[in-house]
Amino acid sequence: TLHGVPVVGYYRENARGTRLCVLNLGGIVQDYSLRTDTGRLPLVIGYDNAADYVQNPFQINKQIGRVAGRIVGAAFDLFGKPCRVEANEGRNALHGGSHGLAVTRFDAVAADGRSVVLRSRLQQSADGYPNDLDLDISYRLDEDDRLTVTYRATALGDTVFDPTLHIYWRLDAGLH
Repeated sequence: TLHGVPVVGYYRENARGTRLCVLNLGGIVQDYSLRTDTGRLPLVIGYDNAADYVQNPFQINKQIGRVAGRIVGAAFDLFGKPCRVEANEGRNALHGGSHGLAVTRFDAVAADGRSVVLRSRLQQSADGYPNDLDLDISYRLDEDDRLTVTYRATALGDTVFDPTLHIYWRLDAGLH
C-alpha cells in the first residue's frame, strides 16, 4: 500500500520463464526479467517498494504524459484556443505535470495470460489538460520475450496526447 491505497502488481510469465510485472500505480514496469541457469536476469532497473518509485526524481519505468517531454512556458494553442497547464519545471510543464500518468492509479481490465490492460479516465479537473480522455494501456509479453506496449485513447473533446513509457534498461544485463 502507498498512502493507504493498495498498489497491485500484475504478473505475466511466458513459457521461456521471461517475467513481467506491471503496477497499477503509474503503469510502472516493476519487473521485466529473463530466467537463466543461475536465476533471474533483470532487464530493467526496478525497486521492490512502490514508495521508492514515487520518491525517485527520474520517473523510472513509469508511464509519462499526457504529454511526454517539455511544454515551453506551460502553454500551447489548441486549434487557436490558448491553453495553460501546470508549470512543474520552472516555467515549463514537464512529463504531464504533478498529476500526470506517472502518479495515476489505474484499474486492470481485460487481463489475460499474455497481457495486462490498465484503464483510467484522465480528467481535466485533475491534470489541467483540455477535456477528459479515456485511456487503455496494454502490456503484452510474447513467447519470443518481446514486450509490446499499446495505447488506446478516446478524447472527450479537443486535447493533446503524446505519452511514453519512461523505461530504464539495465546496462549490466549484457544485452546492449
